[in-house]
Amino acid sequence: MVASVVVEKSVEAQNMVIPKTAVLAEGSKYYAYKVDGDTVKKVEIKVGNMSSEQAEVISGLAESDKVVYKGQTLINDGSKVKIE
Repeated sequence: MVASVVVEKSVEAQNMVIPKTAVLAEGSKYYAYKVDGDTVKKVEIKVGNMSSEQAEVISGLAESDKVVYKGQTLINDGSKVKIE
């Protein structure tokens, strides 16, 4: 059996990519914890493609935002954090 495959590169704008561990799923919605000073804020995000290690963020975060990608199951919206 022989097959031919054509893969076209997307012409869409490049979106931000974050570690998949930073993405929390609740029902059909996705969230991430964004660092805001010395606290965290739970923000809803829209995700695109996801691999086993990364998630494409279409909206909800700015490129300059810092997100929690470890220990996010131990915090809540408004929790105090210390960046190391």
